[in-house]
Amino acid sequence: MKTKLLPFLLTAAIATPSFAQTLPASSEADASAAMEQFEVEVQNNNGDLKTLGTSVQKAIQSVGFSSKIEEELSKYRLKLTVDIFGNITNEDGVDTAAYYQYVVEPAFRNNEQMRKDIWVLNLKGTKNVVSAGTQVKVTFVRYFSGENAKRKAAFAPVKWFWEAPLNSNDIKTKLAVGEGYRFEASGEFSLGKIREEITSGNIKSVTAAYKRAGAMIMDLYKVSETSVRGRFIGIKNRGEIELSGSLKAPEVFSSAPGKINDLLSIGVGVKFKQSFLSLGNPLSLDTLMMDYLFNFSTTGKISKEELAKNKTTGEAALEEILRNMKHGKLASIFLFFTEDGDLMSALREKTKIAEEIAKEDLEKFNSGKTKFADLRVYNYFKGRMISRVRTGEINAKLSGLVGGSSQSGSISSHVAAYDHNETPHYFWLDNSFTLHKGRALFGRNKYNYSHDLDVLIKSDANRGVGALQDVVVRTQIEDTALSKEDMESYRTILKNSLPYKHGNSPEVNDVLVEGRKTNAYFSIRQSFGEGAFKVMGKMDRPRLAMKIYDYLKDHPHRAYMNLPTEGHGEAAGQIGLGTYAEQKAHDIANIFEPSATNEETMQAFQIAKRDALFERYLVSELFSKLLPQENPDPYFGYDLKFSSAQTGTRVAKGGNARVSGIYDAVAFMRSIITDQSMDMQMTSSQDYSGNTILSPASGHGVNMKNLIGSEK
Repeated sequence: MKTKLLPFLLTAAIATPSFAQTLPASSEADASAAMEQFEVEVQNNNGDLKTLGTSVQKAIQSVGFSSKIEEELSKYRLKLTVDIFGNITNEDGVDTAAYYQYVVEPAFRNNEQMRKDIWVLNLKGTKNVVSAGTQVKVTFVRYFSGENAKRKAAFAPVKWFWEAPLNSNDIKTKLAVGEGYRFEASGEFSLGKIREEITSGNIKSVTAAYKRAGAMIMDLYKVSETSVRGRFIGIKNRGEIELSGSLKAPEVFSSAPGKINDLLSIGVGVKFKQSFLSLGNPLSLDTLMMDYLFNFSTTGKISKEELAKNKTTGEAALEEILRNMKHGKLASIFLFFTEDGDLMSALREKTKIAEEIAKEDLEKFNSGKTKFADLRVYNYFKGRMISRVRTGEINAKLSGLVGGSSQSGSISSHVAAYDHNETPHYFWLDNSFTLHKGRALFGRNKYNYSHDLDVLIKSDANRGVGALQDVVVRTQIEDTALSKEDMESYRTILKNSLPYKHGNSPEVNDVLVEGRKTNAYFSIRQSFGEGAFKVMGKMDRPRLAMKIYDYLKDHPHRAYMNLPTEGHGEAAGQIGLGTYAEQKAHDIANIFEPSATNEETMQAFQIAKRDALFERYLVSELFSKLLPQENPDPYFGYDLKFSSAQTGTRVAKGGNARVSGIYDAVAFMRSIITDQSMDMQMTSSQDYSGNTILSPASGHGVNMKNLIGSEK
């Protein structure tokens, strides 16, 4: 955040320009003032459905979109919420609310802007400590690029809820190529108690609740005039304990004028979640996903009669799914109050035509009787994941000036992935994650950081622990205003994450170009092959301890690691850095131990992960340096991606240890649980077996990130 801009923004907040005022010359302050005026117009024009179009246009026009400030405006998020009707309560105490939400924000891909039109209907009833509610949400996603991308995204016509595709003909006529659509139906039951206005201490309120929930999500992306990628995701949460609280804001600004006091309002909250099904069984979250490519037989419409008679086309397969979705037959499988049963069989029953065509076409493809482009339906992935989730979160905000949240947690999931012969293949996915989100200066600066450590292990139907399949570390960063200094920090992160051979290579240096960047996206994924730990296991513990000691002693982030210091460690009742390095060497050596059983290796991972430094630094930075530096490629692989308005998208990859075909699909399902992925694009061109398919679904893809849950 550029603190020198605060005086400009405070001025803009207190004395905003009039609606008709012409925007002054280009500057960051002018763009900030324009955004402040946008917020004023949002408040002044918040109307009903009849005036929605006018409200949106007036608010957007207030920004001005002078060509002199458009580059600066490209960093901002435009957001407008219009209540269609709100908080209508009937005699039974059921609240009904509906609203429309307009969002334009950086897509963090090349110089694109993402436009979302969101329609939400909420029903909620509360009686004493019991509450239950349902939500139906429709989201349209569009991307705009090139010159004046922000302006084009902002002034694009509203996508109305009645434009939602309800059948295959609607997809042909209502969705343009490159557009995405999500339908989401969810329900929640909560048994909890809120204690507010606590008089003692700094706590304002505390909530304790037990929750059950279910959701059905459908993502559609129109790849071409005759191809549609579709993901169908069901989530059933059989039990979760949630504790949350808010802290009292300090009364620093109590004597300030009203408008400044509103501007500087402070809020702090904390939240903890833990899956809970029964004592000793925390695997309460059930997630299922089917991922298809539908190829249509024609670009023209097909009559209902023809679709009912001819069930051998891609249109007929998708038609059945859309019909069941429209009538609630898919969502009903995952409602929190329905019996569990066999969820996969129930979901398969509602997608029968797609399943049969996909199986028939694959047999033809494998026997060489047809080309992939001629397949009517292709199934990329079909699987089920039963998970235990534990998360902790703290968030804080200073009105529109500064806000952010920090979340960390772990997810342990047992996965069943079904191949094309309906044979299940079982895995354990053990994930640890850290997620930071920040915004500043009324949305001008936005920063998201995500770090994941995934350990994928083979398993069986009895949930046994098998051999190691994949160990993957991924760091992702989004930044609307990336300074020259931050860019240099990214380069340091990258060099620390790769073996010396790759960290200094021309390919890597060409991806991260020096200098200031806007709307930047950075992603580095490292994968360790099965043989990596055998090679690292050859290092004796004293040498490993010395490697760890040298790594920590000179690390540029050491001040933030909360490490013991040699000078006063013993006097403070802590261990010295040398002893700490020996302890870490012991923990890591247990992971590398060649004679260990699969269960012992997994247990060693669990013990090592208790220290946050293991996930954040040791695995992601040190492990790659423990491999043979002259030739690490057989044991290590990386995928690097950087995108910004100035550079476009640049990629690099190296090493021979690639992730398995199952990993991407499972990681996508995992990311839905916590919404921690920044790159949830429907672009995967790998099937379950890891075969790369050069299909129409490869390429641009729609980023469905941040569409889960209400944004209001």
